[in-house]
Amino acid sequence: MYTKLNVFLSQSIAVYRMTHRIFGCMIAILLVLSIPGYAFQKTPYQSVNDVPNPKDSGTGYVSNPDGLIDPTELDSLNNLLAELNRRTGIETAVVIISDFTKNDDDFTFSTALFRHWGIGKGGSNNGLLLLIATERRQYRFVTGYGLEGLLPDITLSTIGDRILVPAFKEQAYGSGIINAVKVISGYLQQPANKKELDTLFNNQKITTSGASTKTILFAIAILSAIVAGWQLNKIKASISKAKQKLSNLYADISFWSAIVLLCCVFFLSTVGFFSGHFMDMLWSVFNFFPLVICLIIVLYLFFAHLNILSSLRMSHKDDVNYFESFGKFYRQSWWHTLLSPILLIIIFIQLVQITRLKKRIKAPLDNNGMPMRRCDRDAEEVNQYLSSGQLKEEDTGSLIYDIWTTEHAEEIKLISNPGYHYADFEVCPACGFRTYTQPIEITIERATYAHGGRAKRVNLCRNCDHEHFIEFIMLDKLVRTNNSSSSGGGSSSSGSGSSSNSSSSSWGGGSTGGGGAGGRW
Repeated sequence: MYTKLNVFLSQSIAVYRMTHRIFGCMIAILLVLSIPGYAFQKTPYQSVNDVPNPKDSGTGYVSNPDGLIDPTELDSLNNLLAELNRRTGIETAVVIISDFTKNDDDFTFSTALFRHWGIGKGGSNNGLLLLIATERRQYRFVTGYGLEGLLPDITLSTIGDRILVPAFKEQAYGSGIINAVKVISGYLQQPANKKELDTLFNNQKITTSGASTKTILFAIAILSAIVAGWQLNKIKASISKAKQKLSNLYADISFWSAIVLLCCVFFLSTVGFFSGHFMDMLWSVFNFFPLVICLIIVLYLFFAHLNILSSLRMSHKDDVNYFESFGKFYRQSWWHTLLSPILLIIIFIQLVQITRLKKRIKAPLDNNGMPMRRCDRDAEEVNQYLSSGQLKEEDTGSLIYDIWTTEHAEEIKLISNPGYHYADFEVCPACGFRTYTQPIEITIERATYAHGGRAKRVNLCRNCDHEHFIEFIMLDKLVRTNNSSSSGGGSSSSGSGSSSNSSSSSWGGGSTGGGGAGGRW
């Protein structure tokens, strides 16, 4: 009895310990998942000295140290501010950070930052600062002394309420700031600067909705891409599988392009997790996910079409048969261009070649004045009509031969046409075929890290191996290079590597009396 009781108690204790460990692991996992939002959250900027100055790094007018604006919108914003500076002479700085010290309010911190950087020209004090603190959900415009009359507080307050607040509520920080800058730029460039601000709002295209429409269009694009892929696979299956190494290369490129894009998303998410900006980067990835998928669709269809065309080319030695297959293929898949517009480049190139082919295959007349028949290179064995030199010309792509015969092959005509590599070859002085290369370099002795090498420049016939020596060339010895040069810095204050938007290396030394307006969302 006691033995059974002891066994029961031992088993109960073991179950309790195991349950306790499982719950402990679950709690630990939950704590780890909560780290990005709390433990790794970026420390608020304690003073204006801690806020990165974009002029110090030469990256424009925007300080974006927390990566709250994506690079594309960042470049657009820098371009707008550079254009505003060029047209009006007004220096505008935009600072978007997560938070700053709790000891200051938005007015005190932004005014101190304006004076610390010296935004605007020293004599005219025509600077403008827009500070956004996303964790506080606050923004603040600060104007220099010279702008207080041109940009009254009520004007800036209206711009903030009608443009910034709706966009910021949707976390569309980049588009909200860009739209606000466009309105301010237009307002400042009015001849008398007295028109009503509503005129600019009516002309300004501000997009704050339409998410449902975008979602529907995105879903249609995904379904269409699936149907297009199914159709391409069906077409590919009907093509001869002989000699498809090149088509497999295009298929690999299509596949790996998608893999690389997905790896980039994973890498950014990992960096965001360990840098404390996981949620911000996750939101950015979510916003740009449709764009990434659309880019994958565009690349996939482009290389998939190259895959099909290369298979058709490998299956048809005869150009006429190839272009007939090309026409049939695009009569079936023309609608793929709606999903991948770059396919129009392929179509245009092929149409140009078809136009040239039509001129090329005009039938000559035999001795009796009757049109001759063109030999089908796919259906007939025509190598017997060509010499080894002519076959080599076709192999090198310098010339393409059309073979014309009468009904019973009593009369044969060979008509040569420029090939894809016609300009790369000349007529060989030895054998007379167009297989004589332009000057090429042939290495005699390879260069190493210890000593240089030697090469010769020659013309070489690919048919008869006739060689014409031009000169010897000395090759410099190899030099070990250090690839640790700066790449722009991952902690750039504006988040962009472009410096062309910055008109100078520092602000103009302007000051402010605290004019401007602020708000929250």
